[in-house]
Amino acid sequence: MQHNSAHLPSRRTFITGSALGLTALALAGCDRAQSPTPTPTTAPTPTLTSPTGAGTTLEARLVPGEKLDPTKPYRRLAADDGYALVVREDLCKGNPNRAGTRKALAAFGHITDTHILDPTSPAHTILGAFNTVAMDQMQRKLYYFRPQEALTVQVLDAMVRKLNAVKNGPVSGRPFDFYISTGDSSDNRGASEVNAFVDAMNGQKTSAFALPGRYSGLQSSGELPDALSRFIWQPVPPKSGSALWNNERGFPVVQHLLSSASKLITTDGSNVPWYSGFGNHDALVHDGVGMLGTPNESFHRALSTSDKIPLGLPPKIKFSDFMTKLNSSTATEAKALLESMPGNTVEASSLRRPMSKTEFMSAHVMNPGRHGPRGHGFTGENVRSGTAYYRFQLAPGIVGLMLDTTDTTGGGYGSLDAKQAAWLEKELNSISGIRYAANGTKVSTETKNQLAVIFSHHPSTTFSSKSLSVREKGDITSPESIQRFLGQYPNVILWVNGHLHKNVVWPRSSASGKHGFWEVSTASHIDFPQQARSVEVIDNRDGTLSIAGVMIDHSDAYQIDYSSPFTAAGLAAVSSELSMNAANSVGTRMDQNVELLLKKPF
Repeated sequence: MQHNSAHLPSRRTFITGSALGLTALALAGCDRAQSPTPTPTTAPTPTLTSPTGAGTTLEARLVPGEKLDPTKPYRRLAADDGYALVVREDLCKGNPNRAGTRKALAAFGHITDTHILDPTSPAHTILGAFNTVAMDQMQRKLYYFRPQEALTVQVLDAMVRKLNAVKNGPVSGRPFDFYISTGDSSDNRGASEVNAFVDAMNGQKTSAFALPGRYSGLQSSGELPDALSRFIWQPVPPKSGSALWNNERGFPVVQHLLSSASKLITTDGSNVPWYSGFGNHDALVHDGVGMLGTPNESFHRALSTSDKIPLGLPPKIKFSDFMTKLNSSTATEAKALLESMPGNTVEASSLRRPMSKTEFMSAHVMNPGRHGPRGHGFTGENVRSGTAYYRFQLAPGIVGLMLDTTDTTGGGYGSLDAKQAAWLEKELNSISGIRYAANGTKVSTETKNQLAVIFSHHPSTTFSSKSLSVREKGDITSPESIQRFLGQYPNVILWVNGHLHKNVVWPRSSASGKHGFWEVSTASHIDFPQQARSVEVIDNRDGTLSIAGVMIDHSDAYQIDYSSPFTAAGLAAVSSELSMNAANSVGTRMDQNVELLLKKPF
């Protein structure tokens, strides 16, 4: 791996010195040619252990280092000692001698919230920034913009390369069986974004830029109106500067960042099978919350393929009046409204158009890659029915169940509609010889038991009925209802998800019987710490299981040379540093490198 930089000293020196036919896929609107089908490859006081974890945060972790300018807050990237495993016995006590008897049942790499983003898309416009009254009241917080937004493909490629290099679960040594993404693969569901995600996972040359090699967006060095300049970090600022990022926060001038970021990159691609999930940013209108089939969607659809990046509201109109007009407009009126907004002219591209759920899944089915599986979990039936949930054999004796917790009626909340809830119940019943009825009665059948691992974009804490416009009996729309439902099945041992952009681990005790499961949410790839998590399911062969979760940084700590062109690997390291200085939520020690104990259900 090449970097245009030298190693940065440790922070310690600063501190202490099923296939679908081509015709059907074409009707689904997929832009890609079909690839050949590959051959699949096969809260007590914590205690600490320290297994070997080369390449993971058991060995070393990224942290803020020295200041770039002593008078300003921006810090360089640095490395510090790794974190040892925190052994959590919230659900059951562990045998101190279990390391001598254990056997790994499965190991995989979890990535989530990659938010692959075309930063030159007009659809990336920050409309909320034009609400100057609200922004002044909020002190113009940084929510609307990420300085590292042009570097998302480079981060994903670096992460896949790192997972490939780590190779094995760091606790058990079992080779990774697969990698899995739990949604928000794209940021604005643009075709170039979705295709770049699939390409990077498959090891194809790619870019999220609809027009690779050319950057023309909000981070260009031209003058911006005040409403935007207060938010946007420009790597080469205009003469007036960018008060918030460069002058106040001390962000560096990085001459070649945008030209380097816009180039096509040769990705490594997963060297094991990989699976994919569906998130609210993959489903909904701008910022992953807007409802489909609305004037807001019509506006952003027109915006995505337009030749203008809006820089302000139409003349003599208040933000509230603009939004009222937008939300009551026809498709023709929405386009006219866009034309009335001042902005910069850019080259339009149909590759920025938003993809539907069907097209998202079709892009996966059409690109199985070297290791598959075909569809990366999604099947022809998923494409035909428009459902994004599926079952797969995670490992011998373990079933994986990918859920679709997004709600196309809008909002960033999670839920399961009645149809999917019934499917989930049927699938769990088919692998559960022992379960509990809703009234707590134990139910035993002749069904062969298998362990179950649940995957979804949303964690249980975000489940809500707030965004459901149509409600049916059987919907699962609250944290308590989904936890209670899964708690009826002793063989459900783990729920893996994302969405929160931070590392969190929750023990979920069952109200039925004396069992429970662990819920594990992993940080995003776009916000610091930009980590993946290795997950290992281990049979301790003493009546308990261990779920080992270890965080993995995609890049090492490097002293970045801001004046030279960048390799793709160097840009990934830049993204870590920029995101660390923007906003971050690493999680506590109890949420990062963990060994999670639970009783073996059978």
